[in-house]
Amino acid sequence: MKYDCRKEGDVILIFLADEDEKYVKLFCDYISRSLTLNQKVKVKGFTTAETLSNALQGTDKPNIVLAGKSLWDSSMQDMEHGVCVIELAQGQEEALESAPFKLAKYQSIDDLLQKIEQITLHQYMHSTQKSGTPQQHGSCVISVASAAGGVGKTTFCRCLIQHYVNEGKKVLYCNIETFSSWLELSLQEKNDALDRLFYYLQSDSDQVMEQLKACMTYDEVMQCHVLPPIYQMEVMQEVTVTDMQKLIDMIRQLGLYDVIILDHDAGWHVRLEGSSACSDVTLWLMSEAVVTKTKTQQLLHYLLHNKKVQRPQHQLVMNKVTNEETKDWNNETLPISMRLPYVPQWKSLQVRMKQDIPSVYLQEINKWLTSKEMSFIEPGRNHSLH
Repeated sequence: MKYDCRKEGDVILIFLADEDEKYVKLFCDYISRSLTLNQKVKVKGFTTAETLSNALQGTDKPNIVLAGKSLWDSSMQDMEHGVCVIELAQGQEEALESAPFKLAKYQSIDDLLQKIEQITLHQYMHSTQKSGTPQQHGSCVISVASAAGGVGKTTFCRCLIQHYVNEGKKVLYCNIETFSSWLELSLQEKNDALDRLFYYLQSDSDQVMEQLKACMTYDEVMQCHVLPPIYQMEVMQEVTVTDMQKLIDMIRQLGLYDVIILDHDAGWHVRLEGSSACSDVTLWLMSEAVVTKTKTQQLLHYLLHNKKVQRPQHQLVMNKVTNEETKDWNNETLPISMRLPYVPQWKSLQVRMKQDIPSVYLQEINKWLTSKEMSFIEPGRNHSLH
């Protein structure tokens, strides 16, 4: 496992409880034979409720408890602070019923460990908030997404940046697109700084925080700090949900920025899933185009049905509006929270970035972001991870 919430050098102790002796032996052998895992993870296997109960009352305190259905005890959920308890279900469908603290038992051990890692990171973040540990800074994290391309995400990000810069806020912009629009408007040359950062992050290097600081540059066009886009396609494809969560958590720990804005590829993918999970709000942009409307409705219906998105942490923004009579969505999807006008002068991305933002556009953004309904993303307050 890559992520360790404790001190460097500590070993993660897993209690694996399942009546299937072969499964327990297979799992334990896999960990012990792995040159990477056996230095960070120790597994103790149990095949009866009695032996598990005795171990839980002993001196060795586990960090993670994995229990099969036959040995599962609901009282495990009340274990002491810092212990992550996960039930192992027989099949994927059963596992989804009470996700994320239930996982399918029969999958590759590598996949299982990766999902355990995501759950423990998520629980660690939440427990840190609830335990009263002070945050370094009340950074507000905003993810900008869309179901289809061409709806103006990067231009919208620039307008968000302008809004917060005008308020005197310190802003960090991070473009996580596969083919970055930011490179078309930036005055800086391409570099692979973020590629190297993800390498350090994935290898648990103690230099990762220094590498993060080295990545950040000031952009004269945006008038804010930026993290350069990922340069190599191979690195982009290897980024996981947990990688994104760790990156955002590290940026928050720096305590340098009031607002962190993440600009994503269209669609639902692991990078957006990771950042959305720990963003204060994810803004879904769409336009009046029929194709865009259809894709947005289909994607959001799927995400809502599978409980991957919810209000108020997910908001729908209609961009490039020409018709004031545009109807809201039905109750099965998100209602439109804000409408932004179409600007005929914006012929291309380069023109949009060089021209001043029309006052009517900024006024709509300002009115919306300062409304009572959006007060939960106010920069500078203590933000919890949703």
